[in-house]
Amino acid sequence: MRLLPFLLLGLAACAQDDPTPLAPEASAPRAISADTVDVQGVSAARAQVEGDVTGTVTLRRVGGGTRVLMSLDGLGRDRFHGVQILSARSCDDLDPARHLGDGRATHGPYDATTGRRHAGDLGNIKGDDRRRGRFDRIDPVVSLDGYVSAVGRAVVVRASQDDGWASGGGEVIGCGVLTPTR
Repeated sequence: MRLLPFLLLGLAACAQDDPTPLAPEASAPRAISADTVDVQGVSAARAQVEGDVTGTVTLRRVGGGTRVLMSLDGLGRDRFHGVQILSARSCDDLDPARHLGDGRATHGPYDATTGRRHAGDLGNIKGDDRRRGRFDRIDPVVSLDGYVSAVGRAVVVRASQDDGWASGGGEVIGCGVLTPTR
């Protein structure tokens, strides 16, 4: 423990000795990886949903929150399906119970206020007679930046309705990862 101050001083001295500027490629924006996502400057993100349900989920920063736009095919006729953003960064490693959030809020309906729902609780989309659904609303809780950013996270469509309380909506029938569209 007594060596720590000397080690830190040595590292600081070494850093000052190398005035070489960063190479151009080192200053380029970081790409999305399984572990980190650079969300600085992201104003929109999109997921290509695949599975029994296919389509797109787009998030765009707007005044008053984030516009959530979904266009999905393969939904049940005249049935609601829960849609959530999970903390997972891949559709291959889903824990359907881990909704995107800061750990303080509980699962809740999409129209609940901040702190009364997870950031990833998006509500439900309803299939029409052609098994298609469209969803468009402004969400004041889901975000494209910060600690609970949706960028780089898995968005899932569930087999059943999300009642906003006990039921998360059943098994996952569609999934995609939200990637920046800048």
